[in-house]
Amino acid sequence: MISTLPDNIALTVGDKTPDVVAKALTEEDNSLADNLALLGRHYKIKIEFTEPVVVYIQGKWVSAVEGDRTIRTRRLHKEVTEHIFNGFFNQGTLCYKKKMNGRYGYPVTFLDKIKKWELVLDNKAVNKFNDYDDFLRRFDLQFITEAEVKKLWNGTSAQHGGQYRPSDFRQMGKQGKKVMQRFLNTFTHIDNPDTTRYHVTKDSTNYTEYYRTHHHSGRDISISHNAIVPYVWYSSEYAGCGNGSYGLVATKNTWIHLEDD
Repeated sequence: MISTLPDNIALTVGDKTPDVVAKALTEEDNSLADNLALLGRHYKIKIEFTEPVVVYIQGKWVSAVEGDRTIRTRRLHKEVTEHIFNGFFNQGTLCYKKKMNGRYGYPVTFLDKIKKWELVLDNKAVNKFNDYDDFLRRFDLQFITEAEVKKLWNGTSAQHGGQYRPSDFRQMGKQGKKVMQRFLNTFTHIDNPDTTRYHVTKDSTNYTEYYRTHHHSGRDISISHNAIVPYVWYSSEYAGCGNGSYGLVATKNTWIHLEDD
C-alpha cells in the first residue's frame, strides 16, 4: 500500500523542521491526496508509477524541416513511469501545477497508479546561507532594520516552509528598477524617514511609487513604505489584478520573496 507521506520526509526533520512538514506529520488522518496538496504547495514532488501514465507539460515550440517546409510543433504531454511535478493544489479537485509558483494546473488522474513519491529537496550546500552574517550581507539597512532581518532569519518562508534561502532573493526587473529610482527621490532611510511628501490619512502615513503595465502578460510593480514599519514593501502583481508575488526590498536592485497570493 502506498504511503500517505513521502519516502524522504525524514530528511526535512531537524532543528528547524518546516511548518508544512510538521503539519503533515501531525495530521495522521490525511490521505495521500491531502498530503500531495499540502506538501506540493511548497515542494516539487517526484513520483514513480506502477505503469506508464500521461502527464501534461509546459511544452516548448520546436522547429523541424520537412522538405521545403519548416513545421513548428509544441509537445504538451508525454508518457512517463517517473516524473518530477512542479507541485500540487486542491481547489475541489487535486491538480498538479503547470509552474512551481503558478495558479493553474491539470487534474490528477493517476492517484491509484502511484508506486512511491518523495520531495525534491534543494542542494543545501548551494542553496543555504553559511550563517546569519552571510544572510545579513544580502540587505542594505537603508531599507530594513537589522531587527527585522533577524526576524526573517529566525522565521520560515510561507512559500516553501523552510528557512530563507539565497534563491528567495530576486533581482528587480527593468520596470522595478525604474520604480526604485523614483522611490529614492523621496525615501531617505528606514531609521529616519522624511515623511513630508508621504500621503497622510487618519490611520497611516504612506509613500508609494508604482508602475502599471499596459500588456496583459506584464506585471504591476509597486514599492511602498509605511512610516511606522521598519521595512519597505515590494509587490509584483499580475496585470490589473490584486494577486501576485510579495516581499521586502533588500537592496536597490533586489527583494526577498515572502509569499504569493
